[in-house]
Amino acid sequence: MFVRLIAGILALLAFSSAIVAGLLAGNPFETILSRAWLTMIAFFILGAIAGAIVQAVVDEHQMQKMLAQQQAEENAQDVQQEESSNNTSQAEPLTN
Repeated sequence: MFVRLIAGILALLAFSSAIVAGLLAGNPFETILSRAWLTMIAFFILGAIAGAIVQAVVDEHQMQKMLAQQQAEENAQDVQQEESSNNTSQAEPLTN
């Protein structure tokens, strides 16, 4: 998800920036377009790399959060089991 989004955003931003810079410099149309295309391709590749890194970080964070939640639930169940076993052992009358 993040890979295509970031790559597309960076590619279009680079393309439009190259066109504006070429127009402001007074370059011929063919030069502007060829440079804009090359810039777009380069920034698409850089955006795809950045997006892959972002996706990996987000996936790892979600996995750690899920594992921490599962561990907390297991700890809560252990505490409840200990409390219930303590309550049942205290409730039994002593017989001699």
